Amino acid sequence: MRIKTVTPETISYNPVTNTFEALVDVQTTCGDYRYPCAIEGALIMPLTTAAFKLTQQAKQRHEARDDLRAGRVEQMQATIQPASSSHYDRFSELAKAA
Repeated sequence: MRIKTVTPETISYNPVTNTFEALVDVQTTCGDYRYPCAIEGALIMPLTTAAFKLTQQAKQRHEARDDLRAGRVEQMQATIQPASSSHYDRFSELAKAA
């Protein structure tokens, strides 16, 4: 198992809940998994500490296999399809009709 590095750019701070949040990717031989992670901490916590705690939480969630996870990344990317021009044309027609 390999956990992709959580960088300061991928961490957000939620001032309402006083938590650092990030999506953390875990690579395994079975595929890549993405975990939504959040840890409590004051805004003055160093981002390197927050990143370490977020990766540890993702590792624990993956090993438990009974927690919330977003699933295999390649499966999610395969189901996301970009909007085609026919979608855009249909929305334009609906907008004109309204």
